[in-house]
Amino acid sequence: MPENIKPIELLFDEVKWWRLFAAFLILGAAAGWAGWSIRKPIYESKASISVMIDFTRTGKLSDIEEDLAMVAVGDIIKSSQVKDEVVVQSEVRGVSLKGIDLEEITFLERQNEKWILRVRDEKASDAKELANLWANISFAALQDAYGHALKADVLEKYTDSLVNCLEQSAAVEPVQTECGISNLEGILSEIENTNVLVKKEKLDGQGIMAASTFRISERAGQATDPVRYGRGVMIISGAIMGFFIAALSILMGLPGWIKMRK
Repeated sequence: MPENIKPIELLFDEVKWWRLFAAFLILGAAAGWAGWSIRKPIYESKASISVMIDFTRTGKLSDIEEDLAMVAVGDIIKSSQVKDEVVVQSEVRGVSLKGIDLEEITFLERQNEKWILRVRDEKASDAKELANLWANISFAALQDAYGHALKADVLEKYTDSLVNCLEQSAAVEPVQTECGISNLEGILSEIENTNVLVKKEKLDGQGIMAASTFRISERAGQATDPVRYGRGVMIISGAIMGFFIAALSILMGLPGWIKMRK
């Protein structure tokens, strides 16, 4: 290529070679489609877990508070503890995950008050088994966290009753017997100890609200047809690659070579 000719000028000068661009675009798109079509079929199954909040207990919640409640549920479903248990239980059920990264075949998405648990696998039966297993283990983990959240709620109410008792009788000695504790020091110690338990139960509750409940609203069924994901991306990628190959061919002097051959 002559040094005084800029590549961009040469490229525009050769716009008449649009057929070359078109040919490479088509060939690139075809290559992308071919690459997609030879991939092994992937099947997807999904289960869902619904979240209900008892607003008679919580009162009106802001959108942020509701989102935080839903996010806490999602965090448990996608937690490493749950995923690790899925791996362990899958081996027991005859579904081998050796050499497979669970993060690459499991997908979690939120739809309003539901969490959708999707699993993709080369075997439709394994996708179904893993989706239901994930849902079951997640539900058990949510129930466990809910138990701790409920204990924290009860303990907080107990602490409030002790504080109320303390406020009413702090100026009186001895402390009123209705508190259930015979002296002021005993009440203060009980409040302190209870607060420690509240913190622990809240930590184990993992952000779950005591006013929330859960249920598996959809069980995974076995897919009959493979999912068709990634086809458009591969075709477009192939077409773009074809465009750049055509542009590079022109810049490297392919049109001139073709003229010489004629």
